[in-house]
Amino acid sequence: GYVWDVEQGESAGYHIHFALVLPGHLHQRDGHLAYVLGSLWWEVTGSMGKYHSCHTEKDKFARWGKLGIGMIHRNDEVACENAVAAIGYLAKPEKEDQYLRMKPVGRRTFGKGVIGRNYSLQMVS
Repeated sequence: GYVWDVEQGESAGYHIHFALVLPGHLHQRDGHLAYVLGSLWWEVTGSMGKYHSCHTEKDKFARWGKLGIGMIHRNDEVACENAVAAIGYLAKPEKEDQYLRMKPVGRRTFGKGVIGRNYSLQMVS
């Protein structure tokens, strides 16, 4: 599945947080997929959009005991709790300086969905 949230930061302006959950037996290269999606965003926005991937900071989150991205095994309770916290960050209204100063009229600012069982995700090298 997936979840996304539109926010507006004081210095970053409008931006989107996005989380994608895929079956681990089909997709193991999460860092590469994050890079591909970020590159696609850069392309779609005509080189004006930026992206940041937490996958480049996995070591830092692991040192803090907060790693909740990447391959998460369902029998690893700590990793599962960290994953829930990471995804929950998207809907956390208390984020300082990340609130929408002006909500786009007629537009959603939060969304979620489920990827069907018969999906096909083609990786781009």
